[in-house]
Amino acid sequence: MPWSLKHALILFGAAWVVAPAIFYLGIQLLAVVVPSLGWLPELMLSDDPIAIITISVIDAIASIFIIGYILRRKKAGWSDLGFRKFNPLKAALYIIGLFLLFILTIQLVFILVQLLVPSFNPDEAQTNEFAGAPNLHIAALFVMVILPAIIEETVFRGFVFPAFAKRFGVIGGAVFSSLLFGLAHFQPNIVVYTFVVGLVLCFLYVRLGSTIPGIALHMLNNYIAFLALTQS
Repeated sequence: MPWSLKHALILFGAAWVVAPAIFYLGIQLLAVVVPSLGWLPELMLSDDPIAIITISVIDAIASIFIIGYILRRKKAGWSDLGFRKFNPLKAALYIIGLFLLFILTIQLVFILVQLLVPSFNPDEAQTNEFAGAPNLHIAALFVMVILPAIIEETVFRGFVFPAFAKRFGVIGGAVFSSLLFGLAHFQPNIVVYTFVVGLVLCFLYVRLGSTIPGIALHMLNNYIAFLALTQS
C-alpha cells in the first residue's frame, strides 16, 4: 500500500468538502453571468432530488478521479484497493453472519450512546428526498443503494482504512476510518449507525482481503434502508 495517511485525508477533504464547494461556487458564478439561471443555485442548495443526484455524482467522480491520480503517481493499481478475487462461499457466510451480528450489536450501541448522551435520539427519522418523486425511483435506487456502496467501499475500506491501519495498526485503522465514515453522514443517529457498519466492513475486508464482498454487504444494508424509507 504505497499511499499514506496524508493522501487519505486529502481524498476525504477534496471529495466530500472541496469538490461540492467548488461546484456550488461555480453555480453561483454561472447564475451571475447568465441571469436566466438565477434559480439554479437555490435548487442546488435545496433537498430537491435533482440536487441530491447531482451532488452524489460529483462526490463519486471526484473520489474516483483523485484515487486514480494517486494510484498513477504511486504506480499502484485498483487491485491495491482490494479489487481482488475472493472465496464466494466464504464471503456469503461472512456476509450473512456479520449482518445478523450487526442487527444485534447496533441496538446495544444505541442503548449505550443514549445512556452516555441522554439527548441522543436513535429513532430520528432520516429524510427521504425522493418521497415525492416516484418517477425517479430508479435514480433513487442508484443514488441511495448502488453508487454509495461502490464509492464508499472503494474510498473508506479500499483507500482510507489501509492508510490509517499503516499508521495506527489494524484496530486503530478500523476505528479512525469508521469514525470518518460515520461523520460523512452528518445526522447523529446515522453517524453512530454508519460507524458500526464501518467497523463490520473493515473486519470483512481484513478477513477476505477484498472490497467486493464489502460492496455486496453495503448494498444489502442500503437496500433495506431504501425500502424502509420508500415505504414510510
